[in-house]
Order: sequence, then structure tokens, then C-alpha cells
Amino acid sequence: MSYFPYMTGSADPGNYELAFAVARKKLAGRLPADIASAAEVFFDRQNSVFIVPSFGTELIVTYPDGNVCFRADGTPPLVGWRLITINYLARASGNSLQEHPISYRDLEDGNLFYPAFYREAIQKLIQWLPGKSLDTVKKVVLDLGAKNREGADLAFVFAAFPRFPITLKIWLPDDELPASANITFDSSANHYLHTEDIAVLGWYLTSFIIKHHELLVSGNTAPEILP
Repeated sequence: MSYFPYMTGSADPGNYELAFAVARKKLAGRLPADIASAAEVFFDRQNSVFIVPSFGTELIVTYPDGNVCFRADGTPPLVGWRLITINYLARASGNSLQEHPISYRDLEDGNLFYPAFYREAIQKLIQWLPGKSLDTVKKVVLDLGAKNREGADLAFVFAAFPRFPITLKIWLPDDELPASANITFDSSANHYLHTEDIAVLGWYLTSFIIKHHELLVSGNTAPEILP
């Protein structure tokens, strides 16, 4: 699976160096077979790497050192995405998906981080939607590996990771009502990621949609969008 230019980032972890060190230590402290089972990813024993599907592409995570790159050609993804991927593998509990959607507020300490999550993930998408073609938006989300769901004008489930689905519902504006949107998670979400990581994933989701729309409509291939 390939990736898109806006998904790439600097190899330098920058201000995240300490966070990477902590995450990698946790990753190395687990047996690879346990990680693969709990996170539902494949572990290539010969090369000592995990293959992690994420947002329609595939990432490689080396074990035990926790280096992350795109499987297609070894290019580094966005810095925050790399860190969250390691955290997903290190934290994954193996709990089954509950098929019960919850809002960001329902996560551990979700109320604390909700204003920033709403502003950067939901409100930004709502402000972007007016004037966008329904067919083009559908093309965008399908390119990002989403699957159709019923409900709203557009409803999709994105596989941020194998056991971390994100559901997006969009109501397009009409003559009477403005555009609106909602992002929800499976109730098992905190068994796989911390609430702060989940906020960043929502931010990535919205940014990927906006950047991919630019790519389709104007050919803009601006690279890094987030740290």
C-alpha cells in the first residue's frame, strides 16, 4: 500500500525525543508475539518488524528499537503519527471491540481535552465543508481506507489501527441548516491509546481529509501538515 505526500514527516523527532524514548522502552519490554496478538498486527520474525495498517497505508515498526517508516519505501511518516503507532503497539490490551460508539468526552479525562479536540478535529472540518462536492469528499475518505457506514449524509469508519476504528459522520449544509460533523470511537479505545493520543489522531483525520481534497482538486502536494 502506498501513501500520500502530506503524510510524510521529518526523521528528526524534535521535541518528541523523550516521548519516543519512553514509548520505545515500553515496546521493547513486551514480547513481540504478545504485541502482535493484542494489537492484531503481523510480526515478521525474520526481519524483526511489525506491519501495521493505518489510514489506508502500511507502516513498518522495527522491534525492539521502535523505528517507524512506510512499508512502501522506508520514508518516515509524520512525527506524531510515528509516536502514536509505537504507543498503540506498546499499550494494546487485546480487548475485543465493543461495537459501542462513544464521544471523545467519554474517554478517560476526555472532558479535559475536549475543547482542543473539538476545535482542531470537528470544528475545523465543519468550517471546511461548505462548497465541497459530495462525490469528491466520498473519494477522499475512500482513498484513506475508510468503509461506508449508514447514517448522516456521509458516514465512514476509518481504521486508524487494526483495533482502533474512528467513525466520522458528516451532515452537509442545506438551505436551512449549516454543516455539522461528529467523530466517535469504540468504547474499547483507551485499552489501546491514551486520550491525548486519540485527540491527535482526530486531528490527523481531519487534516488528512482536507489535504487529500487539495491533492485531488488542485494537485497540491504540500508535505508535512502536523508535527
